[in-house]
Amino acid sequence: MVNYAIFTLNKKTSLAFILIFTTVVVFDSSIVTFSSYSGIELPISVNVTIFVIFYIIFVASSAILLNSAGKAISRDTSKPSRLRLMYAQGIIIATQILSSAFILVIILQMLFFLGTEERVLQKRSEPADAS
Repeated sequence: MVNYAIFTLNKKTSLAFILIFTTVVVFDSSIVTFSSYSGIELPISVNVTIFVIFYIIFVASSAILLNSAGKAISRDTSKPSRLRLMYAQGIIIATQILSSAFILVIILQMLFFLGTEERVLQKRSEPADAS
């Protein structure tokens, strides 16, 4: 289990998250550019794997950022505004969980579709009986 308390939101960690985000965006756009200009289409399983990796990066980085930001803000607020902060943070976490759940459902649909498509393609490639 990752201890989110070790990550504090400072200049170094902010720069690290920006660099990770930039790397993911550049990697994603280079995949699209490669596949569109080369004429080579990657297998569906590779596309699903790339999407799952991006999903994992999204969930991990958003959890770390939310926790770090919540700790940084809670240290600087007064008592009356802490209740509002907890309420807002609860809404943000609930939204994050719902977004992650929706993306997970999409991943499961892609995996199901991948298995179904492979079976359909396999049936099409089998020669028909000449009876």
